[in-house]
Amino acid sequence: MPDPALRDAVLTACMVCPLCCVDYSFADESEILVESDAEPDAEPDEPDAERSVWKGDQIPRPTRFENWIRVIPEKFICIPPNETDTPQSLFPPGVGINAIPPVRRFIRRSNRTEVLIYTDSACLDNGRENPKGGCAFVFRPSTSTDIHGHVAFRLENEGPTGQRHQQTSNRAELRAIIGALRFRAWNGEGFKTIVIATDSEYIVNGSTGFVRGWLRNGWKR
Repeated sequence: MPDPALRDAVLTACMVCPLCCVDYSFADESEILVESDAEPDAEPDEPDAERSVWKGDQIPRPTRFENWIRVIPEKFICIPPNETDTPQSLFPPGVGINAIPPVRRFIRRSNRTEVLIYTDSACLDNGRENPKGGCAFVFRPSTSTDIHGHVAFRLENEGPTGQRHQQTSNRAELRAIIGALRFRAWNGEGFKTIVIATDSEYIVNGSTGFVRGWLRNGWKR
């Protein structure tokens, strides 16, 4: 049977579409980069995403499976293929002019509606008694020591269904991607396609290929 964590992650990712990819504050760049007008003792609605690294209890968590839309990702294929192509050459740092104000992202050189996000993770003592996973993604080039282009957080013990799962490297890889997809209303910045750069073959093959058979079989062998 497919890994339950992968099943949960794919179902959660299925809720991500151009219309509902984020379930929290739709703050734009101007709201993030200016000082808050809230009272000194008031708690902010959301952490300052551009100026600080999010902590594990602050990163937007997946919601349950209500009114979700199924979206199955596809592998990125560069046509025509070139052996010298790299993520850095295909998606150089650029400015998305469709956002107000403009934003700096990793934008496809040949198609400015495609944006690249790097994801990665780690899990200490993976497969042992007390594993501890961490997740991260990079969504923009860092411009200074005060403005970060990445988000890092701890892997939760509970999956999107509320069920507890063992912390594993595969779960951490999946959670980093879910966090990246739900971090912003990417369509509001003018992007139609999100390309995820990951070094996990498990994620790529599972979410773009094997998942179709698992869905047909009701997640059973």
